[in-house]
Amino acid sequence: MANRDLVSWRGYWPASTTPFDAQGHLDLAMLSALMDLYVSQGMHGIVVNGSSGEWFSQTTDERRAVADAAVSAVGGRVPVLVGCSSLRFADTLDLLAHAASTGAAGALVSLPPYMVPDEREAVSYFEAVAAASSIPIMAYNWPPGTNVDMSASLLERIAAISNVVAVKESTIDGAKAIETARLLSPEVRVFVDLMSSSGVDVLTQVGGDGYIGGGALLGRALPRFYEAIWRGDLAEARALGDTVSAFNAALTNRDWSGVFGPAQSQLKAAMNILGQPGGFPRFPRRVLNDDETLERLATALSPAHAWQ
Repeated sequence: MANRDLVSWRGYWPASTTPFDAQGHLDLAMLSALMDLYVSQGMHGIVVNGSSGEWFSQTTDERRAVADAAVSAVGGRVPVLVGCSSLRFADTLDLLAHAASTGAAGALVSLPPYMVPDEREAVSYFEAVAAASSIPIMAYNWPPGTNVDMSASLLERIAAISNVVAVKESTIDGAKAIETARLLSPEVRVFVDLMSSSGVDVLTQVGGDGYIGGGALLGRALPRFYEAIWRGDLAEARALGDTVSAFNAALTNRDWSGVFGPAQSQLKAAMNILGQPGGFPRFPRRVLNDDETLERLATALSPAHAWQ
């Protein structure tokens, strides 16, 4: 049995922000409100403490608190994955054990940042992570954060590891992303950015299960893209794909950075403009607060209001 058959993960999953107040303190009440919003918008799952969640700015105690609050607020209505990436392997193991204790559906784990492991080290790392975890693992290829863009063939080796049930592919190489979907889809769930009219053909003919994107600025349009594919309405899926891809292009550069500022800062500012529970980024991430930038961002966000 392929590892992918161990879970039913698919569709659009927002990579949730972690709300902080103006002084940089966790705002767990706002986080709970954000979980409720995502569920009400029909999201198919949620990821917390990933890149959008600024895990790198939190202590391990804070990350545990975020996991506790998020899983509790969702209450099993959709799967919640907890990001457990860390510089230290021992911290990743600690976070994995805690994620399991919350009732999380699984864990999202990237290679450790900064160290730039080679292929043997990468495989060994995910073998050790998967063996230590009592919940399923989604392996995360995140080149901007790890300085390693794992090849499709390397990800295929990682996908063969017992308890690795999914891969989040965030390469900026579009052709490689499609190759990853083709190679890995028979074995694991593949979450990759194919939310476009042309991506519909890849999803239906090549492979791919869903996408994990920064937040959910387009609201209900995001899950509806996948739901249209699942019921065979490819014309609607392509129309929604055009909407999503044009919207994302106005906000995100090809390297996943924000057009108007750092990704987390831009995402939270956009959420606040749309009335979503965004909060503030944590220092040294800067707050986007100059009027000109916010006005330009608000203009780019105008298509989103209809989908909230």
